[in-house]
Amino acid sequence: MSVKEMKLNICGVEMDMFFYDVFFSSNGAPSPFHSHDYAEVHFTVSGECSIYTDKEELSSKAGTVTFIPRGVIHRLKMADTQTVHKTFFINCDLEEILRKQFPEEVLCTLSEDAEQFLKTGDFDKAAISVAYICKDILRIGVRLSELENREFMIREFFADRYSEDITLSDLSSELGLSKKHTSRLVEKYMGASFSSVLAMHRICAANLLMKTDKTLTLAEIAETVGYESYSGFWKAFRKNSVSVSE
Repeated sequence: MSVKEMKLNICGVEMDMFFYDVFFSSNGAPSPFHSHDYAEVHFTVSGECSIYTDKEELSSKAGTVTFIPRGVIHRLKMADTQTVHKTFFINCDLEEILRKQFPEEVLCTLSEDAEQFLKTGDFDKAAISVAYICKDILRIGVRLSELENREFMIREFFADRYSEDITLSDLSSELGLSKKHTSRLVEKYMGASFSSVLAMHRICAANLLMKTDKTLTLAEIAETVGYESYSGFWKAFRKNSVSVSE
């Protein structure tokens, strides 16, 4: 087994992480029940498997990421020898089992980046993929913590959810405040109205897609960054592209 230790920074918090190359595909035999001193993140790249704890069975299909807290006894059973499943350890104190479904291509990319990292020691690509997944699946822990930094929460809301059909009401629910109070905080911390900040995030993302993925049409880019119609995207793009480029 090849093991690599990394330092990972998620939302300003530095965590130790251990990545190791594991494919439970030799004969489909289940692993024994075991636990770890670190939390373990499981991700199923293809096929299907089951993660058993002393209390439940968790099905893990392709694209599923499961966070197992430190000290939780568990075992893994593959559906067949074609299933590809990987894990990594992370120094995290959350005590709840967390699960999230990701696009299969995201985990395929992480798997490929991890293999390259193990071969070449090139940390950057693997770290980006791992940080993205950890930040997303551990978001529950952030939301449940006693977080009073509303500026941080507002900025993270736009950064995480700009491509969704979000409204001021959604943000006010996240903050537990009235729409009027939320609107004032957005103006205070972001320097613009909710709709303007949302448009700027979307147009920035659109500009990046135009530069980095020449295979996408403008209509596809519009949909990817959260616009339901091409005309709405084009209107926002013309209004915001100058200030964005500056």
